[in-house]
Amino acid sequence: VKGFSTSEDVIEVLSSVNGTSISAAADILTRVTSTSDGALINLGTDSAGTVHTILLEDVSVDDLTAANFSAVEIL
Repeated sequence: VKGFSTSEDVIEVLSSVNGTSISAAADILTRVTSTSDGALINLGTDSAGTVHTILLEDVSVDDLTAANFSAVEIL
């Protein structure tokens, strides 16, 4: 993702996506790591063995808070 604004943008992630324990915004924040390209969010591995990630280009992990994420459920 290019142009992600830590002061304005929110990423919605499906609760328990790919069998993860994600149920709240804070859970998503714990899955973020720093890379040379930006903040990488690991959304787990699906049943086919594919690892799903989101890269926030040029964003520092230290600039992200739980307010940048939302765990959602599909009813």
